[in-house]
Amino acid sequence: MTGVHGHHCSPQLVSKLWVMIYLSQTQNELQTLLTGRLAMLFY
Repeated sequence: MTGVHGHHCSPQLVSKLWVMIYLSQTQNELQTLLTGRLAMLFY
């Protein structure tokens, strides 16, 4: 890839990749939040 405006990767592929990364990050944050809440409840 040659930066943001590089034409080597298709925009659809890049946007899908970003969505997958974003979803995985938010899922991890939700999991840590939930486990943190549960730990606070139980301990």
